[in-house]
Amino acid sequence: MSPTRTVKKAIGEYRLLRRHMRASDCKPVGRQAYEMLLLLLQGSFTPEEYVSYGFGKKGANRLTRSRYLSNSVRLDVLLPVLNRSAKSPMLDDKFAFHSHYRDSPVPIPDLYGIYRRQDGIDVWGDPLTNPGELRRLLLKVRPETLVVKPARGSGGRDILMIDSIRYEDDIRFRTIANRTLTLDELTSHVEMYRRREFDQGFLLEAKLSQHPFLHALNPYTINHFRIVTLLTYENIPQVRFANLYMGRRGSETANTSRGGVAVPIDPATGVMGKGRKGIELGGEVFTAHPDSGAEFAGVTIPFWDEVVDVAEKAAAFTPDFRLVGWDILHTPTGPVVIEGNPRFGWVPGQAGSGGYLDEDLREKLLEFGITLPDEAGVTGIRPQLVGKAIRRWLRL
Repeated sequence: MSPTRTVKKAIGEYRLLRRHMRASDCKPVGRQAYEMLLLLLQGSFTPEEYVSYGFGKKGANRLTRSRYLSNSVRLDVLLPVLNRSAKSPMLDDKFAFHSHYRDSPVPIPDLYGIYRRQDGIDVWGDPLTNPGELRRLLLKVRPETLVVKPARGSGGRDILMIDSIRYEDDIRFRTIANRTLTLDELTSHVEMYRRREFDQGFLLEAKLSQHPFLHALNPYTINHFRIVTLLTYENIPQVRFANLYMGRRGSETANTSRGGVAVPIDPATGVMGKGRKGIELGGEVFTAHPDSGAEFAGVTIPFWDEVVDVAEKAAAFTPDFRLVGWDILHTPTGPVVIEGNPRFGWVPGQAGSGGYLDEDLREKLLEFGITLPDEAGVTGIRPQLVGKAIRRWLRL
């Protein structure tokens, strides 16, 4: 990112923070600024986390902060121990993900192939490296719907959700956001991404439909669950945190980075809480979907046990990754694991659930040799971490 864009981004973040800091239920602005700066200099919570978790609200104190895990602790302390980086392509690369789980008890979407200029291939072993070979595959399979997504993408970026395909003189696609694309436009989308990134390729998957319960909540996008599991030291999978991600009208995906709403779920009961958007989108809180009007706060998900069971199976089948955020779609015939995220988004889930760090989790992490002092034990300025914290805050 250029210096000019960095400055503009910092100014934008400052304006958002200032707006939240002046709310009537917050501490004096000077007090909040002092606490933000101190936490940042300690290499702990960033200003975005400070506001998202409500640390600036009246009555919030060190005990409040002790229930939350900062993103810095997650990335620098937890993940290096719990997730083996040498195995990262298994979850980071969606093609490798399919290869690993294809013959497992974990249900995953059907894969047609990976489109890649150098070595693309379909599941029948034929090359898939150019627009002509892509056309051949589509005419062979004639799928009614399709998901086209980068093999190493994140945050829902550059995913195309194809809601219908018309096979006439020219193949035409209509996306879930009601955009119409020709085959040339579809391949141009892939080629443009290839120029921006290394040639990771695009996966072609079957598009799944969602359960009527989820469709009634939000019919505009495919809604999915983010189920965070911990595979304990005794290799027992546990669902630690859960959210339902719902998109907005006109969006392609349900990711919060694309304006979606994150709804916390009680892992034990399947009862949904109040939904929330991130600080960069205003930090609104919802009890009903803002577009469909369907109420969700306090509602129990009727098939919750099935979702938990599939998440636990996925965790048990992935011992190299102890802490994973699983994206699961519940279809009319049952739950399907879309992907596993070893570095899943942390802020939206904690913001809606009151923090992840309870005594039970502390004990489970201690079995791996991970000691996490409460926030009161975090003292002293650690200059070696300040630059890293600022870069993560501004996503540089």
